[in-house]
Amino acid sequence: VPLLDWAPAWLRAQDAEVRPSTSPLSLTSAAALRHWSKYIDFFSFPGVQLFPSVAALLRMLPGADLHGISARMREHRLQQLL
Repeated sequence: VPLLDWAPAWLRAQDAEVRPSTSPLSLTSAAALRHWSKYIDFFSFPGVQLFPSVAALLRMLPGADLHGISARMREHRLQQLL
């Protein structure tokens, strides 16, 4: 969505050194995902399981330690709140 990255020319020129080249609301390229993924919870929380396809997810699920994953996530969240 092009409008999510739009900013007036004077603002783009003013903070070009500080402002990221992509918007976190427009994750439509690999570069944008690489830049913003470190700030997105589901990429940074412990216990998040990654899988390349639905088939891989279905193969992974029977052996997944769901209680352990949940416990790691819960503990991390509690530490963030304190």
